[in-house]
Amino acid sequence: MRLLKGLVISLAIGGVAALAIAARAAPRPLTQLDRIAPGMNFAYVRVRGVVLSYPAVDAQSGFLSFILRDETGQLRITAYRKAAQALAQTGRIPAPGDRVEAEGVLRIREDDVTLVLNAADAFTATRPNATPVELTALDALELGERASVAGQVRRLRTISDGLWVITLRDGDALGDVLLRGDAPHAFAEGGWLRVTGAVASYRDARQLLPATAADVTSIAPPPAKTRPIAALNRDLLGQWITVRAEVIELQPFKLGMRLALRDAELEQIDVVAFDRVWQNTPLSPTLASGDVIVVSGVLADFHGQLELMPEIGADLRR
Repeated sequence: MRLLKGLVISLAIGGVAALAIAARAAPRPLTQLDRIAPGMNFAYVRVRGVVLSYPAVDAQSGFLSFILRDETGQLRITAYRKAAQALAQTGRIPAPGDRVEAEGVLRIREDDVTLVLNAADAFTATRPNATPVELTALDALELGERASVAGQVRRLRTISDGLWVITLRDGDALGDVLLRGDAPHAFAEGGWLRVTGAVASYRDARQLLPATAADVTSIAPPPAKTRPIAALNRDLLGQWITVRAEVIELQPFKLGMRLALRDAELEQIDVVAFDRVWQNTPLSPTLASGDVIVVSGVLADFHGQLELMPEIGADLRR
């Protein structure tokens, strides 16, 4: 009898242990972010989505925080101490555009929803391949989608310590690259870049966020897409235009230099290069009548006459 009771107890304990092991092995159901409600405070859930921005990281205190978005909403994922340090030590800090799956405890305060990651092994991140697109196509992409674009550097500025904005142009399209890291001195104004990163939004304008500085590389300029001067008209005002023509006159004025150009069809147009442009073009010291140059700029109307207005020194080149 005692033997039978012992056997029953052993089987019961083994069954409970087996159930516990099976429960741990079985994946927890995914929770869509729009299903999270105030009554789920302190609930343990599994979520999946894309990282929208650069994470906040404090290696000294052991802190990690980033925004995760799925097709229904977004929340903040936070890790402290051992979990954050383990992710950092194993090179698993996520970057914008990474696809993340995480399990943790929900903390809900009014409209602020945070998932606290308690262990690094409850977190995975993968980086999808980027889609090559034109700079004009960024506005059509989803937030967090990874893309690769090419453009000419128009401006480089810092907005905080270790955070830089590179403005790119490709024809009429303009777009900003938000880059985290050391000063990108290698990217000179007028140079061309290939940038791979995740699509983000700032003041309703799309940005591209590279995962690392290695995702921003210098490339050779593409062939200039020139137009004949005869094809220019007022329907194109405000558009970015490139022409190839001969300099027939240089006329200084108070604010810069006015160049009269004539193309192969003997059509003419004036180029207005203000001092900030003229003084920063390598052509200015030696340019003379008879030289053939390529000029890009915005098509403008001045007292009924069409003009090209370059923006930076690199918009005038041989």
